[in-house]
Amino acid sequence: MACFAAAAALLAACADNSKPDVVKNIPPTDYRNEIGLLLMHTLGDPTNIRNASVTDPLRNGDGPYFVCVRYTARDSPKTYGQPSNQVAYFFDGRLNQISDTLPEQCAKAVYKPYPELEKLCQAKKCE
Repeated sequence: MACFAAAAALLAACADNSKPDVVKNIPPTDYRNEIGLLLMHTLGDPTNIRNASVTDPLRNGDGPYFVCVRYTARDSPKTYGQPSNQVAYFFDGRLNQISDTLPEQCAKAVYKPYPELEKLCQAKKCE
């Protein structure tokens, strides 16, 4: 019985009682630049994007901040397809992921022009 008590005390001493890191749900400040940098590296052809628009950071209740983005990019044969509607999620004020939106997710969002995205790769930086 003494061995059991000693083992229990040893295990209790080794237990990690520290709290896990908590992600601060703060609004993003450089969201336009972060989204542009990500799309520059993930789009097949990030040149000559058209009709780009973006919302201010939004939030549903206590959930993470998100930004709705719309644009029309060229595909591999250099033709324009359907407009893309995406949502960018931010955790701790930093871009975490970008994905296609659900139809209702950005339906009532107020979009603003996003000329930075349209000029994304017109400079030498994308070559």
